[in-house]
Amino acid sequence: MNDTLKISHLVVNGCSYTYGHGIIDPIQNAWASIIAKRLGVPLVNLALPGQGNTGIYRRTMQYFYKDLFNHNN
Repeated sequence: MNDTLKISHLVVNGCSYTYGHGIIDPIQNAWASIIAKRLGVPLVNLALPGQGNTGIYRRTMQYFYKDLFNHNN
């Protein structure tokens, strides 16, 4: 039995911290980018500066249900 988790990509969502606001090169240096690089997977960053909990939830659910049809892990 193989218990290794296969990850197709990393999806993050949140506010300006997750977006990488204020970082000179957020595509390379935001926390989510660093984690995706260490995992060796593409990053999908749904975060927006100023986004509240309702927006985070809505965007996450929209992405999840759209991505479900792609059979991604």
